[in-house]
Formats: sequence, structure tokens, C-alpha cells
Amino acid sequence: MKRLLIIVSMLCTLVACSQQPNKLTREQKADGWKLLWDGKTTNGWRSAYGEAFPEKGWTIAKGVLEVNANGGQESLGGGDIITTEQYENFWLSVDFKLTPGANSGIKYFVRPDLYQVKDASAIGCEFQILDDELHPDAKLGVAGNRTLGSLYDLITADKADVPFDKEGWNTAWVKVQGNHVEHWLNGCKILEYERNCQVFNALVACSKYKNWENFGNHAKGHILLQEHGDHVSYRNIMIKELPAPEEPAKKLSELPGKAPGETLPNRLLYADSENGWELLWDGKTSKGWRSVRAEAFPEKGWGLTNGMITAHPNGAQGGGDIITVEKFRNFWLSVDFKLSPGANSGIKYFINPGTYRDPSIGCEFQVLDDDLHPDAKLGVAGNRTVASLYDLIRADKPEGLMDKYGWNTAWIIVQDNHVEHWLNGAKVLEYERNTQMFNALVQYSKFAPNEGFGNFEEGHILFQDHGDKVSYRNIKIKKL
Repeated sequence: MKRLLIIVSMLCTLVACSQQPNKLTREQKADGWKLLWDGKTTNGWRSAYGEAFPEKGWTIAKGVLEVNANGGQESLGGGDIITTEQYENFWLSVDFKLTPGANSGIKYFVRPDLYQVKDASAIGCEFQILDDELHPDAKLGVAGNRTLGSLYDLITADKADVPFDKEGWNTAWVKVQGNHVEHWLNGCKILEYERNCQVFNALVACSKYKNWENFGNHAKGHILLQEHGDHVSYRNIMIKELPAPEEPAKKLSELPGKAPGETLPNRLLYADSENGWELLWDGKTSKGWRSVRAEAFPEKGWGLTNGMITAHPNGAQGGGDIITVEKFRNFWLSVDFKLSPGANSGIKYFINPGTYRDPSIGCEFQVLDDDLHPDAKLGVAGNRTVASLYDLIRADKPEGLMDKYGWNTAWIIVQDNHVEHWLNGAKVLEYERNTQMFNALVQYSKFAPNEGFGNFEEGHILFQDHGDKVSYRNIKIKKL
């Protein structure tokens, strides 16, 4: 699919080959652009860890800023250079030219005052500059997230059909407006993401930046050119500062309707029915439910008594997971659950048996005794605790929110790609499916081999049989 979707006016103001290097056209000046490098001196730049420009490792000649080769050793030549100023909302444009096997990077939100690093590159978000074919770093990381144009070690750039001159000049753009960030290469957008959100933080927690507190979330920072010991050239380094974005409208203004009222277990009030709520379980029979591996309800492992669906402690002799007969797309699911000490289960959605080798693969609202079950200590940064999106995003739960061995209520709200987990009336996480950032996070998880994980248009709802006693009741849904 062709992706040269740039507006003509942008091309007129930004394409480097149409103007004299390191000079702004009258149109660019009128549009608010300014040079970050004058093409001749070191003005406006300094060492990442010093007040002066490096005495070695960098060369300025014929309007080109060059990183000198020193055997590919990171920051052991002159070291990285950064702008003397910090930037918040901006559009950065940089021309770069690689040599065979070269590695460098353009970083932003760099804060050497907060992150002190010895004998390595300064810490910040990075537009990777790399010869993907010849440099080994392209094969490292996860799913290509260290290749050219990628948000280094986090999100893989989508460069399909993007023109690139391997031996000549190319143009990198980084656009930041509030928490929204975009990477562009030669006029094509190759990735975008949102900072300061649970998904981004979960992604960072899986990456090499996991130990750098608040990585990528600073309001402003320096711009950096990386010295990685390979010969790389830069020119036409310019920036346009942008206004702060307007506060975005929330995907769901509070809640998409009215929550079901309190009543007898497995019953709906008249007002609930009028508001679109339906029972997913009648409180007595297996109607509407079946095994994830068969058309019938399991003959063992599950009890349907006293108004509860209960997974019994049974080790490997259980009945297996159960799913709804019907599939759902946009919905508000409400489920009461009750744990026994040390128990593990889960409420899954977007289940599509037959897609993967394991028919139970899907997004999961974790149901777990965090204090006694060992799974709470596994995963990354608590992303297997109760109410979390299992193995992906940790639920942000206020202390005392949950009745440990009493009844609690899980809500899962899906509106197209926007998903929320709620616990006892408090929203504990939200995320966007079908985005580069979500897909990048999946690549770090146990679900990486399952292509398209979490991105189906619809799927069954599942209760997990994990061999522990967990009870469910008041299973209700509202189609949105």
C-alpha cells in the first residue's frame, strides 16, 4: 500500500533536496521553522555530559556534521552531542546519510541531569539510524524494534513501501505534540504512539529502559545526535516548535450508560432491561455456555449450584475452560467473582477457538489471589496481578479496593479498539488495541507467537478453569 500521503505544502517547506543545505527558505521562516545547526559552527550544541562541544569524534566540513568512525564503539569517541536548549512540542527534521554497516540515532526527551550514564549513550527516546542489512543490531531487540526509524527497543517502524536511498541522503522527522509522537521517514509516517499512559509504561517495563524511572514521559528534554563509533553524516537540522495540544476528548465519558442495579443474584431489574442489559447466565443451567474445546458444557470440573458457576479445585482433572456460545464485539461485561485462598482464574475476551493451537488464547482480566498465588510475582512489573491485562498491563488498584475473599465485581468495557478494566467501580486500566504500541507490547509477552492477538473484531467470553476454586455470579452484558 502506497503511503506517500504528505500534503503538498509540507513538501514545499521541508524536502531537503529542494533547497540549499542548512538554509531556510522564506516559506520555512514564515511557517515558524528555525535551524538547530548553522552548518558551520558548534553553536547551540554541546556534549551530553559537558558544557563544551566534544574535542574529538565529530567533524564539521562542507555543511555536514559527521560522526567519525572509531570501530563502532558507543560513545567512546567524542560522545553524544545535545542541543543546549530543551524542547517540549515540536516538529524536528534531520537529513542523514549512512555508510555501510553504520549505527547512530536521533534522540529526544534526553535528560542528562536526571539520567547519569557512564561510557554509554545518554538516555532518551530514539529514532534509530541504522544500516538494517549490515549492522547486527537490526537482528537484536524484539520483532525488529531496533531497525531504522524504529522507536529503539520499543516499537518497530513500519517501512513497507517507504522509499530509502541507502547510499544517499534521507530525511527523518520526529513530531511531538503533548503525549502524541510520530516518526516519519522520507515523507511517510512509519510509527506513532502515546506517552504517559499505561500501555507505554508497560512497554518500557519490558525494554532495556525498565530501570530508568519515568522514561519517555518528561514534559521536555534535549535533542541528541548519537556517537556510536560509525561514520554517519547529518545536515539540515531544523525544528518548528508547536503549540501545546488541546485536551483530548475521553474515549468513554465516564461510563457508556448506566451500570446494572443491585438486586438478587442473577436477576435484572426492569430498568436494567430497559437500559440494554442482558443476563449471560440464568443462574441455574449451562444454557448459553459450552466447553472451549467442545460443543457441550463440561461434564466435570464446574458446579452450577446456589446461584454460582464454580470452578472446582481439581488439578489436571478439571473440565477445562468454558466460553459463551455467542460472540461479542462492543460490550460492557459485568461479572461478580469470589476467590478462595491462593486461587487463580481469569475472565477472557476476544476468544476465537481454532485460530491458535491453544483455543483459550485471548485478552484476560486476571482473577487471582495476589498475596498467596506465585503468579502475582511473575510476569513484568505486576502485570499478572488481579484485574491486570494478563502478562501485558498491570492494573493500577487503590489499596483496599478489593474484598479479598468476598464478592468483587469485574467490568470489561470494549468500544471498538478502546478497552477498559474496572474493579469494584474503579477504572484500573485502559488501552487501545490495533495500534503499533499495543502490538509492540504483545511482542514482549507470552502471546508473541499468536499473530493478531487481541485485535479480533469479535470473540467469545471465557471463564478459566485453573484448577482452583473460584466462583462467578451476576454475569451480565450490555451490547454497545
